Amino acid sequence: MGLSTIAVLVTILGLAFGARESAAYGDESVCLPEKAVAVGFHELQHNPDRYLNKCIKVHGILAFRGLHADLLSLYTPLDSEIAVYANEEDEKRLWAERSEVELTGLATKCETIDAQAQAEQEKASAPPGQEVIVMVTGLCHYQMGAVLLVSSINWLSNGKIRLTGETNRSRYGDLTKILASSWRVKAVRSTMEAWFTAARQRDWTTMFKSKGEWPEEKRKELMDMQTSPLLRLFGSGKPLEIAYFQTADWLHDLPDSRTTYACVCTIDTCDGKWPISEIDVWPNPAWPYYCVGSSPNSPIQAL
Repeated sequence: MGLSTIAVLVTILGLAFGARESAAYGDESVCLPEKAVAVGFHELQHNPDRYLNKCIKVHGILAFRGLHADLLSLYTPLDSEIAVYANEEDEKRLWAERSEVELTGLATKCETIDAQAQAEQEKASAPPGQEVIVMVTGLCHYQMGAVLLVSSINWLSNGKIRLTGETNRSRYGDLTKILASSWRVKAVRSTMEAWFTAARQRDWTTMFKSKGEWPEEKRKELMDMQTSPLLRLFGSGKPLEIAYFQTADWLHDLPDSRTTYACVCTIDTCDGKWPISEIDVWPNPAWPYYCVGSSPNSPIQAL
């Protein structure tokens, strides 16, 4: 399957460039780990042209479909990441999991993907009065630069994948812990406590009564008695330990519109283990807590 086949119809009879299917051109039969040349993260990041269409392997921290040089880089917005794409099965893991990894695949650039998407747009036709729109998905929707079309993932699970503690919060975090006396906490406390209590009791009706905020896939994920991120909370008799957070003021122009995050501890205590950044509130089985959001237009929402 080449780039030209990665297209689906969207709203304005547009074409969505579905790069999530792109592992066909990072084909494992072509680019195997034993054939790949090891390339340093910064070498690939700064010299993508040197490795175009070459079979390489790169080490780094994987998070949110991007590869980072190291853990600190994950928390430093100015240090750009390398875009990664894979087949549909692996693509879900590239988005959902955070891990130290060694990735093998074919190297390309967002500029190349963008140019091929534009070529798709020029070849496409639309009914009179309608427009063809090409949208590149994944990180290449937001940035240019190096890309790895992944054919093999070596998950190195022993590495540290999250910064914790108040010192790291002050240096690298973008979440502020909100005091219990804050009006923001008072505004959401009863809702959050009721929801986490329902979760502990596996009271699905109460948990998901607001169907619009809980898509079916998310409900199934939380109700799964084998893999739910709330598994350690189910049936627990310990008092709920809930902490509240908000993004730092400098990230948003309208403070009243910011999301408040409520996180419940799923182990004995989360002292020193709470999220320090907004990237850490998203569900992960490795985290010792589970967070939900609350905003002025949505009292409780899935993450």
